[in-house]
Amino acid sequence: MAEHVALEDITNCPIHNIDDDNNVFSATTTRPSRTEHRLRILAKIMTQTEGKVNLTTNQQFAIARGREQGRTLRQLAEQFKVDRSTFGKFLKRWRAQNGQPGKRRHSRAPVTNHRTDRNIVRASRSNPRLSVPEVLDQVSPRGLPGASVRTIRRRLNDAGMFGRRPVKKPYISDRNRAARVAWARAHLNWTQNGISYAKRPVGTRFNSKYQTPTVKHSGGIVMVWSCSAAMGSDLFTASEAT
Repeated sequence: MAEHVALEDITNCPIHNIDDDNNVFSATTTRPSRTEHRLRILAKIMTQTEGKVNLTTNQQFAIARGREQGRTLRQLAEQFKVDRSTFGKFLKRWRAQNGQPGKRRHSRAPVTNHRTDRNIVRASRSNPRLSVPEVLDQVSPRGLPGASVRTIRRRLNDAGMFGRRPVKKPYISDRNRAARVAWARAHLNWTQNGISYAKRPVGTRFNSKYQTPTVKHSGGIVMVWSCSAAMGSDLFTASEAT
């Protein structure tokens, strides 16, 4: 005769569910909130390494030995702080290489040698307005095999030379430049005894009270202004001094 189970026993029986993170929880417990779920994902992202990871030879042998001992990919990832996908790719390559680490690959040989690099920098310094293609034509008229404009630009950047806009030179004639140099040499040993200072507030630089007059006259109170035109000169008008 079949046993009858009370309805209360069926309702109180724990029913196990699995969330998105494969975490088992019973029906009587509360499901983790969306905020907790986001915090868990953020914690996983923070524990992962960023960028490309190059495993050393000792790490490769240690990972292979740990895998032979029965450790899971998650345990190895927590131990070496590397993503699990990295271990999967490494173990696949390790089996293809018969348990031997990969050979070290050498980079491609440079297109230019030391002498060519020196000629590139020398040509650019002799005429800074040369473009990169012009520098390439000047260094090697027939063209360097495999050299590109980017290669020449990279050699100049390694020497500390970058493309910049030239500044505008102020107009100073040769005569004025020679006069400036002569005046500077003549007054090279000048002191500050002949310099006078005026105490003024901020923003009153152009106030006539703090300016040095530049109009030269005999020291009287009468100033005469003259003007001329194509139609002739007008009568002089006297003005009161202020």
